[in-house]
Amino acid sequence: MRLRGSLGGGRDMAVDLGTANTLVFIRGRGIVLFEPSVVAFSEETGKVHAVGAEARRMIGRTPASIRATRPLRHGVIADFEITEQMLRHFITKAGGGSRFAFARVVLCVPSGITDVERRAVDEATRSAGARAVYLIEEPMAAAIGANLPVADAIASMVIDIGGGTTEVAVIALGAMVVWESIRVGGYEMDDAIVDYVKNVHKLLIGQETAEAAKIAVGSAWDVEGAPTETQVAGRDLITGLLRQSCSRAAAPCCAGSTTGSGTRSGCRCSASSRRSPASPRARAAASTSSRPSSAAPKRSAGRGASGET
Repeated sequence: MRLRGSLGGGRDMAVDLGTANTLVFIRGRGIVLFEPSVVAFSEETGKVHAVGAEARRMIGRTPASIRATRPLRHGVIADFEITEQMLRHFITKAGGGSRFAFARVVLCVPSGITDVERRAVDEATRSAGARAVYLIEEPMAAAIGANLPVADAIASMVIDIGGGTTEVAVIALGAMVVWESIRVGGYEMDDAIVDYVKNVHKLLIGQETAEAAKIAVGSAWDVEGAPTETQVAGRDLITGLLRQSCSRAAAPCCAGSTTGSGTRSGCRCSASSRRSPASPRARAAASTSSRPSSAAPKRSAGRGASGET
């Protein structure tokens, strides 16, 4: 809180340097930049060709000499030089063309990073033009942004799911009491969608398409009126041609109660999709339950005449 009171307006910047996206906040102006954390650069000369949204559109479409990459992995810096150039670009863009317009920068970092990783983030931000750098843990920044009573003797739990990490923390009296940083996030969800569409629909899609499908129909619980299906396009693994397929959200779609006919009320899945379990474990369970068991008569014959189980 003393940091907030000491910072002057107009020259103070807050940066949420995430694995997937980077947000830049300027006091008095609000969020002025929200772009993907992607950099496209030449592997021969090291020259940066594009940063942010423009570089993201180049993923998978660049020649052999140009590589579009994410310089952060699981919330920490994986490529120091590329991260420095990306930060310099974002600070310059947010400052209206001058990267020396901001004296102090507050940067969000995962709660589980090491001292070496903290120094790497600090040095990269200073090299990008900041005079003073203050690091704040992502759960604490999220709690302050959500107006939680972080300074009171009341426990507040924060769950921050990012692209590369998931932060869980309990905050009270202005500090984190307990915390855990899991290096699993939205990218693992995208990979799971890619594997599901590949195994069930025999369709090969990319992470960008999987992320769009996740945003379109993904939900932690059933939401009334929310869409339960979306169209995805990719390469057919059998024919090798381009094909579109309808992907359904299983949990919201099949969350109704079972009716007397054996189907779930409110479920809009087709009969073929209900007969085909999604996972290999479900298929094995279905085949086991439908297969007649030779041991069943022996167990029933050994019980009493009352038929109790």
